[in-house]
Amino acid sequence: AAAPDEDANGGIGMQPPQQEVDILGIGGGGGAGAAAGGGDVEFSHIVLNANPQCTRQAFQKLWKGTKDRVEQTQKMLRADNVAQSLEELANTANFKTMASNKKGRKWKFYFYAQEQDNDSLHFIECNVNLDSLHVALTIKGQTDLYQDIAQYFLHSLNSILG
Repeated sequence: AAAPDEDANGGIGMQPPQQEVDILGIGGGGGAGAAAGGGDVEFSHIVLNANPQCTRQAFQKLWKGTKDRVEQTQKMLRADNVAQSLEELANTANFKTMASNKKGRKWKFYFYAQEQDNDSLHFIECNVNLDSLHVALTIKGQTDLYQDIAQYFLHSLNSILG
């Protein structure tokens, strides 16, 4: 499974952020500062850009080149009928979709997020098997926050994970 195809845009097209969104602002349509319901995990030290910028070419280059800041984890969906919420939940938490592919009951997503303070990027490959309800994740990042970003991604999907 290769990373998304390259395109002609080249490079990482950074733009000034239009607004700063604290990642705790993930409540139903919530804005900056809205607290996530429940949970013991604190994510206030991480602020993701609400409008992250990354071209397909840059995504592919950085995905293939990142070898040292990598985390893999596996989770289970609560049920197969909640899977359609996965992409929306990720996007609401400022993980933008680079590419997705749904072949029958096997789905694959590539997401990316960008730190607000330094524009560093983090990438997620998400493989979903609706028959087994298995979710396999690979998270890669440009900074040492990649593990915290991975935990926040899982937290943002908490309502659909078992």
